[in-house]
Amino acid sequence: MATTRQEEAVATDGDLSALREKLGAKFRTDQALKDALESEGIAPFFQELLQDFLIDHPGIDDPDFNETMKHHAMVNTMWVHQYQAENVDKSQFTALDHAVRFMVGIISYDIGNAGRFGWG
Repeated sequence: MATTRQEEAVATDGDLSALREKLGAKFRTDQALKDALESEGIAPFFQELLQDFLIDHPGIDDPDFNETMKHHAMVNTMWVHQYQAENVDKSQFTALDHAVRFMVGIISYDIGNAGRFGWG
């Protein structure tokens, strides 16, 4: 059975249970987390993060959630072009920029589609 690049990335960072633990109580089972990662509201944004950053930086620590949210709030990233536009030059992006773009993509999709995460 073939695995997706997403599943391989999750597997290299530990198992789904470890990832679920990092995310807190949002996902009650590994299958619920896997389903969310493969959903249309997350998969394309995760694939972009994987291709544009994670594959080339396998040893990087997880972005600090509080720092990511602080940066997001400080610059009102929902309206900043580099986090919203489709074709953005990411050559100068930091790990934080990639993490915020990932989050903004998920939140924007969710708002526009009354999604499962309740931001819409």
